[in-house]
Amino acid sequence: RLGDALDAAIAEDGASLLSDEERDVLISAVAQLRKLTENGSVKEIACEVEHVSKLSEAFAARRMDASVKKALAGHKIDEFEE
Repeated sequence: RLGDALDAAIAEDGASLLSDEERDVLISAVAQLRKLTENGSVKEIACEVEHVSKLSEAFAARRMDASVKKALAGHKIDEFEE
């Protein structure tokens, strides 16, 4: 699921939120994870899931920031106060 989610995120926002190098690193890490799911041990897979998760944290944060900015565009802060 992590690989599929990252593939979709990269396809949607990779061009605008990742450098070419960052995108290549994530794509390579996902490919390695998929390879391990076919032939690796549970421990190896768990380690690679952790590795891919850490590699993708900055990208996830950028996507969240972009999403919040888009949602708040055109609104004033006082619209959100109680």
